[in-house]
Amino acid sequence: MLSQEDNETLTRVGEGSPMGALLRTHWHPAVRAERLIADGAPVRVRLLGQDFVAFRATDGRVGFFDEACPHRRTSLALARNEGNGLRCIFHGWKFDVSGKTVDIPTEPPHRCAALMRDVPLRHYPVRERGGVIWVYLGDASDVAPFPDFEFTALPDAHVEVRVAIVHCNWFQGLEAVLDSAHLGVLHRGQLDRKDTGHVALTQGVATNFSLASRHTSPRFEIAPTAYGFREAALRELDDGQTFAKIREFVAPYYSFLPGFPEIQSRRMLVAAVPIDDEWCAQWCIYYRLDQPFEDGEIEARWQNAGPDKNNFYDRREGPSTHWGQDRAAMAAGHFSGFPGRHIYEEDFVVQEAMGPIVDRTREYLGSSDKVIIHTRRAMIGAARALQAGRPGWGRPSSDIDYRAIRACAVFLPPGQAWQGVDARILGPNQRTT
Repeated sequence: MLSQEDNETLTRVGEGSPMGALLRTHWHPAVRAERLIADGAPVRVRLLGQDFVAFRATDGRVGFFDEACPHRRTSLALARNEGNGLRCIFHGWKFDVSGKTVDIPTEPPHRCAALMRDVPLRHYPVRERGGVIWVYLGDASDVAPFPDFEFTALPDAHVEVRVAIVHCNWFQGLEAVLDSAHLGVLHRGQLDRKDTGHVALTQGVATNFSLASRHTSPRFEIAPTAYGFREAALRELDDGQTFAKIREFVAPYYSFLPGFPEIQSRRMLVAAVPIDDEWCAQWCIYYRLDQPFEDGEIEARWQNAGPDKNNFYDRREGPSTHWGQDRAAMAAGHFSGFPGRHIYEEDFVVQEAMGPIVDRTREYLGSSDKVIIHTRRAMIGAARALQAGRPGWGRPSSDIDYRAIRACAVFLPPGQAWQGVDARILGPNQRTT
């Protein structure tokens, strides 16, 4: 369990907070790129407890500003997007993509130039990569290198990006992704053929969940890296082999999942990003290295999820109705009581059921929580190190080859160590799930 002070350090992300300062030294996925249309409506973005607007200018460039107009503080989400800039509808002040004030029609001409030069509208560095608009909210004079993950160089037809808005602190979302031990418990209903909403699973994914269901207490091992860590969830099988699910974690958000490796070209990245202290955005990025998605592949992958790619969490119910849990389905054999729902919704429900910020001073942890404990300590330590003037853990570096980071799941023969497995060179004859 954590002390109250540690829990506050871990969870609070606003300006001036230790964790907020650490997170602002990283790039953040902010909005799905296809939401921004040239000269279209600006999109409101809340990130790390701050309010912003993102927009695509006439020429396709992306601007990212503080939401409040610097004149009288009304929302620039209401602004006209025209002529490569936003024009506030209140008094017509206009700002170009760089944040520079270019027109103040309500001021006398002889005062405009000086006033426009001094208007303090803050804009932020952005990158458009892999179907995502990324933003850097930290010190503009010390922008971290962009972590160009493998999927960021792929054509749009190879990448599917979806986001879920979940009512819980960001670290609850992160812990749910890092918690490999729950797979064979919470999600066992995904393999229950009595579930009429069952999504067809590939053989590899079915094997993955079947083994997780039969071996619910994996052994965890962690190998630190310059960007975060590699983690193995190890399950010893009756035939002497070890089923190893090898995850890559890139600080502070990014979990490369070893969940769909029967075809090594298909990959999944999940990130829990703080909207503020009590809400998070769960980013799910599914990509293929070898070819565009096949007909029906994306639809099958997201069957039973909400249709809105900008928020696929179909929050049908809430705490007062136990999130719509079906007790009759449970009595009939469905473990969690959420049949016909996407697998991620089971995670979102248990995350929200902890409360907006879980009280970690009252937890009792076990050996299956090793990865969560490791990550908490690393994040808290990094936030405090940054306060003391030392570099934060996992800050992006130009020395790291982010495109080489891949997760995998493999069957290891007796005596083979998981640390030597390289997901980049797994051959077609190496047995993987």
